[in-house]
Formats: sequence, structure tokens, C-alpha cells
Amino acid sequence: MPPRRRQPPRRAAKRAASNPPEGDEAAPPIRVEEPASSTEEVHSSTSSSGPQRAPTAKVQDTDHTHDEAIQPHVNTEDEDEDLTPLQVAKDILLELDKCLHESATLANVKRLYKLRHHLRNIQWELAETTQVAYDAVEPANQEEIMVVRQLYKKLEKCICGRIFHRNDHGIAFVASVLTMHPAFIVDAFAAIKLFIPQLPSSVLLGLSKALYRGWKESSGAMKRHIEQAIQAWMDYSLKVDPVLAKKVIGDLLLHHRDYMNNKIRILLSEFHRKDRRPTELENLLVELYQPILWKQLTVTNWKIRLNAIATLGDAFPICNSTSHADMERTMDMQIRALVSGMTDKHDQVRRIAVTKVCESLAIQWSVISTDYRSVLLYNVINKCAKDKRSAAVRMAVVQGMRRIIRTCAISHQIMGPVLPKIGEMIYDPSPQVRLEYCKLLGDVQNVDGINISEVVEGNQTLANRLVIEHAYAMRKKEKFTQQDVKQAEQERDVHTQIACSLGAILGQNIFRGMDVKALKQVAKANVNIFIALMANCREAEGATPTARIRFAAALFKCELPSPPLVVSITCYN
Repeated sequence: MPPRRRQPPRRAAKRAASNPPEGDEAAPPIRVEEPASSTEEVHSSTSSSGPQRAPTAKVQDTDHTHDEAIQPHVNTEDEDEDLTPLQVAKDILLELDKCLHESATLANVKRLYKLRHHLRNIQWELAETTQVAYDAVEPANQEEIMVVRQLYKKLEKCICGRIFHRNDHGIAFVASVLTMHPAFIVDAFAAIKLFIPQLPSSVLLGLSKALYRGWKESSGAMKRHIEQAIQAWMDYSLKVDPVLAKKVIGDLLLHHRDYMNNKIRILLSEFHRKDRRPTELENLLVELYQPILWKQLTVTNWKIRLNAIATLGDAFPICNSTSHADMERTMDMQIRALVSGMTDKHDQVRRIAVTKVCESLAIQWSVISTDYRSVLLYNVINKCAKDKRSAAVRMAVVQGMRRIIRTCAISHQIMGPVLPKIGEMIYDPSPQVRLEYCKLLGDVQNVDGINISEVVEGNQTLANRLVIEHAYAMRKKEKFTQQDVKQAEQERDVHTQIACSLGAILGQNIFRGMDVKALKQVAKANVNIFIALMANCREAEGATPTARIRFAAALFKCELPSPPLVVSITCYN
């Protein structure tokens, strides 16, 4: 048998409680059954009774003078008046250090968020104290100056911290920081301008929400300071070099040519939002953009024109709701500016203009009047879609049409007669444009109100194009080296992607329903179409193995030439 665990004798505990040591004669007797009334009683009880676990004690008369210097105050409204600015600064500084640490959690941010209303009680003028004035003050005031300086510098760091932009508590705290003192908004924007090339989009979106929240909740002189800072950012977004990120991001410039300008526009995105824009915000945009935006749309430098068109597209429509006449005049001016951008001399300006016009149509289709909508669509379809000088502009047209089709369901009735006008883009010289157009056809195929056969003049056009794209892909694969084959396995050739997109459109009904008779009719009509369809259709991959086996067995029974049969066996194996 295992030895019985030895328990401390209860008599020894009672004897120790009734006969205290000589150095503690004034201590009252302690009973083991009852919880101790102070930390000294718990200590004497545990020391005398050995390893016996004492009940939990309620500490009442504990000295907190040391804890107040290192622990934050969790104060109620009645206790707020008792705190000095120095105590408030120490509490916020302690919690802020925890949030700036690598192991910070959202719980730390929430605790710091609860202290945000104390920021305006701190004397921020002390942060600007010179060294001569610092040496002349008393030591007690020197401590407060030192704490305020440290807190001021760390608050500049926290506004760009990622953890503060992961939930609403952090964003609300950053909004309180931005509006705590008029001088801080200037230093905060200088810090953002310094770190903006390295900031991710999530942080920029959080900063945009915090800035908008701070502007909305502020008033008086503080609100005017924020508006001046916002206008400074707007002016900077118009004049920044759109290819400035070449030295910063390297290869990413190939995909984001206007990278730097995009980051600044993300920072202002909350002010440019198109849904549920309040009247106060509309008046603010008109007031801030009036002296800086319109004159930049006609400058000689194409980079500034690009930035101006991109900004106008983000904020469109910028209308003052004071009178109907002013609204119509402002809308006419903006429509003319967008049309001028779509016919600009530089291809990058035309590209960004088409992108922003289609984005505005997709989001605000019902808001834009029929006349303005017709003018914009006419220039996109009849001018930009037939731009022979730039494939990027034509690609922007197709991508814009895709966005309208996928985002705005109420546009399908009008877009049905419009899409056949760009049907010739299936023969575009650029493979990338043809690929985007095939993706557009895939989106149109899933729309009930638009017939795909009317968009591209029948399925025979798609079938002939499928054969050509498949031949291009096979011819390119014959010239592949071993290294090219490995690279092609990771990233498919553009001609192969086009052929697969066309195969998915043509073979959707055949392969989803495993219709052998329809496939046999295709093979008898044109063997080349059958070969290309079997090689590039991926719709059968979603079928069950049993259905695929039955389909393959039915193909064996068909009287087909040997090459298509080999292709079909390879496709289904």
C-alpha cells in the first residue's frame, strides 16, 4: 500500500494560534477555519501550520503606494477629479508601453482605450519645453515634463501601429490621439508621411477611419486644424510622383505603377466614400478641393493629371447640395473632366480615367443621371475600347465592364445592348486583352438578362477562337526547354488560359451534364474543335469519378477518329 499522506495536526495549529511568538505579542489569535483578516495573519497561520492550504484572504489594509507608480488607474467618474495630470500621464504611458511591445494583445488596447478621455487633461504644452526652461523649473515639475515628453513621442509611434487598427477600440483611441491637441496633428501627419511607403493597406484604412472619426467628433479650432491637415494631404496626393515607389518596392512597380498615389488615396478613402455621404462631408469636399483640384486637371505634367483624375474618380461626385443650379454646374464640370481624361494624350491618364469611370458607374449607377451615364458609356465603348495606341486602355475597358456586370445588377438591362459593341475584342492583338474579354464572357454567361450568343455573334465564333488559341499554346509548348516546362507548370501560358476560358464557356452544358450526344455532334462537325475542347475544358473536373468513368466509357463507343480519342483518354486519366 502507498504510504498515507501526512497531515499537519490540528492541535499544533491551534496551539500556535493561541501562543504567538514573542516578537508578535500584539497579534490577535487566528483560527484556521476562518479566513484571515490581513496579510500578516495569513503569513503567521501558514508558517505555523506547515504546508496546509489556507483559505483565500481578503486584503483590506494593504499599502498601495508602490503599486500606484507602476499600475494603471481604473477610475470611475467620481475618481477622475482626484487624478493629477502627472498621474494620468503615467497611467497612459504604462499601458501604452504594453501595447507597443511585441507581445501586445487586443486586451491591452482595450484597457488603453478606456483611458482615452484623459488625454485632453494632460498639459501637452510641456512637451515643447526647451532645455533652458527645463533646468529652471522645480524637480517636481521636471518629472512631469519628462513624462509628457515620453508620452508625446510614443503616441506618434502608436498611430501607425498595426495592433491599433485591428478593431474599433484601437481606431477610436487613435482618433482621440489625433484630436487631443492642435499641435499634435501636424507632428502625427509628419510621422505618417515618413512611414507611409512601408504601411500596409489595413493600417492606412484604419488611419482613414480614425481621421474621419476625429474630424466628425471635433469642433471649433480643433476641427479647423484637422481640415487644414486633410487639405494638405489632398494637395500632396495630387503632386506626388506616381512612379515614386520605384526605389522603394522594386518589382512591385510592374503591377502598381501608381503605388504611392494609391496609398495616399487609401488614407483619404473614408472621406471619399460614395455610400451614405452626409451633407456636411459633401460641403467639406467642395470646400477643400475647390482651390486645388480643378486647376490640376489641365496642367502640362501628365503625372499630375493622372493624380487629379484618380482623385476626382475616388471622390466623384463632388457636389454642393446648397442649390440645384450649383449642383448641375458642378456635375457638368466633373463629367467634362472625366471625358477629357479618357481622351488624354498619355495612355496612363486614359487608363486611370476609364478605371475610375467604370468604378463610379458600378457603385453609383442609380445616382448618376441617364444623360451623364450615356455620355460616359459612349466614350468608354466607342473611343477607349477602340484605342489602337495602348493595350492597357483596352484592358481597362474590359475590366471596367466586368466590374459593372458583377457589382451592379440593375445595369444588366442597359448593358445587354452595349456589350455587343465590344465583341470585336475577342480578336484583339494583345493576348492579355483577349484573356480579360474571355473572363467577361464567363461573367455574362451567368447573367440571366444577357444572352452570350448575341454578345459574340454565336458560339461558332468562340469555337473557332478556341481552336486558334489551342494551336498557339501547342506551338509554344513545342519550343519549350526543360526549364520552360517547369515554369509553365507553375504559371500557365496566357494562350492556354484563354483556351481554358473558352472551353469552359462552350463545354459548360456538355460536361456538367455529361452529354455524350452533344459532344459527338461537335466531333462530327469539326474534329479540331473537339480536340481543343477536350484538351482545355476543366468543367469535368468537378464531376464525380463514377460520372467521369461512365462518360469515358461512352466515348469509347463513339465512332471517333483516334487522335481525339487519345486526347479524351488523357484528359480523363
